[in-house]
Amino acid sequence: MTHLEEVLAEALEDGALLDAVIAQTEAQRREMWARREAAAEITFTAAVLVDTDVALPLDRLQAFLDAMTARLAALDPEAGELVVAHLGDGNIHYTAYPSRDDLALQVEIRAAVAEVAVGLGGSFSAEHGIGRSKLATLQAHKDPVALEAMRAIRAALDPGRVLNPARRWRSPAQRQSKNPAGACASSRRARSAPRSAASAMLPRASPVIDSDPSGRRISPRRWT
Repeated sequence: MTHLEEVLAEALEDGALLDAVIAQTEAQRREMWARREAAAEITFTAAVLVDTDVALPLDRLQAFLDAMTARLAALDPEAGELVVAHLGDGNIHYTAYPSRDDLALQVEIRAAVAEVAVGLGGSFSAEHGIGRSKLATLQAHKDPVALEAMRAIRAALDPGRVLNPARRWRSPAQRQSKNPAGACASSRRARSAPRSAASAMLPRASPVIDSDPSGRRISPRRWT
């Protein structure tokens, strides 16, 4: 028995794992990796979704999932959730599927994810950075001194605002005048694209994901 098999066997006995599979052939290994690489495509199977990218200390991962299940149910009892994660480094892609196309609800869900992650000692942004969708979250949770340092660095390196000129950091006063609500949200809609070679290996009806007849909602199951 290999070391990996010993670790998995111990986890199964302790109840930490429900099941485990080890590839026995090169073909099985390739198929398993294809399913892993298709995880993003699985996420975009509903029309309305809020996708996030957070990081947690390893010993707070379960606390985050439990807290978000409760928060999401309070915000939208009919919403679903899906989790794809790089569990080894605490990176979680938590995706919520609201039961309705409501921008205000999407803002609340995104804010709840950030609040729970930060409250557990984690980060509201992990491997995918800030971009445009997390600017409001950054300004809400980052130390104001750190934000001013970022603005100063930007001004020193690019005084003429040649780099990405349409994007700008606004001061609290500027944000208040431009956007009284102080909210910035980004939601995604499922993309209609040809299935890749990886996704073609997945069954059309996944045992992990269920949609209602309208295709708008995914039942609250997890895939990690």
